[in-house]
Amino acid sequence: MNKTIRFQNVVAWHKKLHESDRRSLKATLKRCKTTAEICLHSEYVNLVQTLEAKPKTELTLLAGVLAHVKPAVELEEEQKLPTIAEQMAKLRQGRVIISPIRFRQLLACKNNDKLLRMLIRIVPRVDYFNITDFAKSIYFWNIHTKKQWAFNYYRNLPAENVANGE
Repeated sequence: MNKTIRFQNVVAWHKKLHESDRRSLKATLKRCKTTAEICLHSEYVNLVQTLEAKPKTELTLLAGVLAHVKPAVELEEEQKLPTIAEQMAKLRQGRVIISPIRFRQLLACKNNDKLLRMLIRIVPRVDYFNITDFAKSIYFWNIHTKKQWAFNYYRNLPAENVANGE
């Protein structure tokens, strides 16, 4: 068993999940509300097998969140996209996509089911996803990842939002 996750396989699994003949599987996966429900889903098992990995909570989060992410660009173009944390700090209609308060709540989250819900809520607000980067962030959700997200978010946050202490 390979201990290293091959994230290009996550991208391939994600792309396959969004094929038209798998719509019902994707829909049922999207309806899963907890990591325990995701563990019982065939697409979670498919992801684990695709990665030749052991079942892990990180993979349930990955499967549950990525079911909500629409594939938008090819892999070569994906690498050029800003990170999700950078995109969350962008302005849309005069407001930050994800407020600093909500962003801090996300970083402080310690419960996997709550983290699942918070990440799923972010998905429709972000324009484009670097699936590889997002998958790595979810899989390695730890203090290092949180620090990198904070750096990317606050570095891109408009000055008036930082100054107002939002």
